[in-house]
Amino acid sequence: MNIEVQLCGLLFDILIIFFLLRHERVGLYSESIFKICIAVFTSCITFDILSIIGIEYTDVIPEFLTLFLCKTYLATLIMSSFCGFMLLFSQASYRSFTYGGTDTVTFFVEFYNCFCYYIIEE
Repeated sequence: MNIEVQLCGLLFDILIIFFLLRHERVGLYSESIFKICIAVFTSCITFDILSIIGIEYTDVIPEFLTLFLCKTYLATLIMSSFCGFMLLFSQASYRSFTYGGTDTVTFFVEFYNCFCYYIIEE
């Protein structure tokens, strides 16, 4: 994918964040999940762009930094897919998250999965 398209996506996310900060809060549970999701999506696009830059300029950037950027991009990609799932089922699983149900366990398993990407070597 072209980096121009990713930059447009990043600008679109920043525009959504700008309007979200100016908007009055309603206090819904799905609203707080949406704020978390948009932050994770923005970080995913940011690390995607940074990993492409790191791969493109491998001769200038140290290898451990490029590896860190690529693994962080993979971790944020997994977290963004989980956030999309969490946003989709936010109303159905409200009680499970509130009272420590199976979705809380799923969240910790997903967090552990992202942490394992840092441990796994090439």
